[in-house]
Amino acid sequence: MTLRVIIDGPAPGARNMEADSALAAALDRGEIPPTLRLYSWNPPALSIGYHQSTGDFDVGTLRGAGIDIIRRPTGGRAILHWHELTYAIVLPLSAGTPRALYERVHGALLAGITSMGIGAELGGSDEGLRGAYETPGGVACFSRSVRSEIQAGGKKLAGSAQRKTGAVILQHGSFLLGRQHRRLAEFIRRTDGGAALPDFASGTTEAETILGRPVSFAEAADAVAEAFTTRFAAGDRPPMTVPQAEVPA
Repeated sequence: MTLRVIIDGPAPGARNMEADSALAAALDRGEIPPTLRLYSWNPPALSIGYHQSTGDFDVGTLRGAGIDIIRRPTGGRAILHWHELTYAIVLPLSAGTPRALYERVHGALLAGITSMGIGAELGGSDEGLRGAYETPGGVACFSRSVRSEIQAGGKKLAGSAQRKTGAVILQHGSFLLGRQHRRLAEFIRRTDGGAALPDFASGTTEAETILGRPVSFAEAADAVAEAFTTRFAAGDRPPMTVPQAEVPA
């Protein structure tokens, strides 16, 4: 499969979600090849799943902290996007079942992460995607792991969500680079008798914690782009850095 790779710059949350949806629509119309987009966020943003309620969060406090809140076109639970590498990939359903594509994408992402010297593996519970992403439960994506998610030392390092759009699968997710994502606990609305807040320190980890040094978006993007290019047999073309105005054409 030929896979186009775009290394994009930081952008606000609404623009990032619009770009992901536009890629899926363009592939469904046959206008572009299967495409991987790697990007970051400015300002930081809290994204919630397609079926999730904003009522779980203190929106006023988020905005006061300069953090956007946006809804993803995929399912899943909330993620605080701060210092991370975010990927979005659009693939035709003709290439495999949603589960098979999910595992293929995570295999490529894992290859990129391990090439950075991070000892990661595919792990998680036996719970399926639908049960984990579309039913009530913890409001935070990184409060739980499901089958075939990427962990390091038993802690979640990357989370993903997926949605079928026409004859296309859109999958996107976060590879945590720094600790800032843990601040999500500050913005979860508490109610009397509500569940305990997620303990991100015990259940998640980040590239900088594992490697003992700061990890830049550029370093992570280069490693992940190379792994996807290799795994998806995209030929010898190097990853492309495409100006934001040109996505998805």
